[in-house]
Amino acid sequence: MAASWAEEVQDYQHDRRVKVHPDLFKGRTVGYVRGENSKRERSYNPLLGRFLDQHREREQQDFEEKVKKNYLNMARDIQLRKEATYDLLTY
Repeated sequence: MAASWAEEVQDYQHDRRVKVHPDLFKGRTVGYVRGENSKRERSYNPLLGRFLDQHREREQQDFEEKVKKNYLNMARDIQLRKEATYDLLTY
């Protein structure tokens, strides 16, 4: 650690201007096959909001239902924690 503010500024400038991050020497990590993005785009219909593949659509619906149920359960738990423990309408 630098002893003074000026040394800290010099260290920062050195890090920004001189040092090179080692990840810059690794090269490309993700390669894209030509047409791969187009294929993924065609698998989803934005007007209908559905996947064209029925199996993929069913998986997505199941996932969304699971997330919705978890979120609603969490919201109900928070509601019970913050409000009265009984429901006035059905009490």
